Order: sequence, then C-alpha cells, then structure tokens
Amino acid sequence: MSHEKLLERYHVNTMYELRELLLKDDERVKDLKEFLEFFIEQEKSDEE
Repeated sequence: MSHEKLLERYHVNTMYELRELLLKDDERVKDLKEFLEFFIEQEKSDEE
C-alpha cells in the first residue's frame, strides 16, 4: 500500500498531519501502529 492510501485511510492530507495524529494518544494510534507493523512486514515480504 502506498503512503497515499495510508493518508486516505486516516483522513489526513500530509505525512506531517499523520504525525500530528500520532502524537495524540487515542484508539486510532493503536490501530495505526498495528497497521504500520503489518504494512512493514508486507513490504519486506514483497522485496524477497
């Protein structure tokens, strides 16, 4: 998944806004962390 899709999913326009969102501690942050871990694993497996 591209970072554009990531931004779309979290309703933010820029990676900076996404970072601002992460600084707030709420349920979306937990969801996003899990998603990012999954995303990173996918990226790694795509490279192999």
